[in-house]
Amino acid sequence: MLSKKINFLIIIGLLLFSSCKKNEKAQENFLKKYDTKEILGFWKLIPSEKETFVLFEDDGNAKLFHNNIPQQIFLYSDSNGLRFFYSENEETPFAYFLFTEKKENVWTGLYDNNLIRIERVITKKKSVLE
Repeated sequence: MLSKKINFLIIIGLLLFSSCKKNEKAQENFLKKYDTKEILGFWKLIPSEKETFVLFEDDGNAKLFHNNIPQQIFLYSDSNGLRFFYSENEETPFAYFLFTEKKENVWTGLYDNNLIRIERVITKKKSVLE
């Protein structure tokens, strides 16, 4: 009878332990604000019917430019990629880019349900002092 109670307690302990592990795993998938330090600057959407750019600013903010008209966007990341939202209270992103697809100056992802890439706009400096 004592061994049955011990076995029962061991099983309950294992269930609780595995439950805690699942909760930790679930917390990893929560969205968090994305630090834009790695991707600062202008990025052009290709292909794009309109001239569309994304500006990642050093203060963590980002703007989407359609025909030179800026719109504030919000960036949140999960463990797999970066999500773009038009407002902070939206649940569905309009763009999603996987971290595994990011290269130094090109990043492939989804934008309005279309597969696109964004390319870093590199400006040539006139002198070394700039």
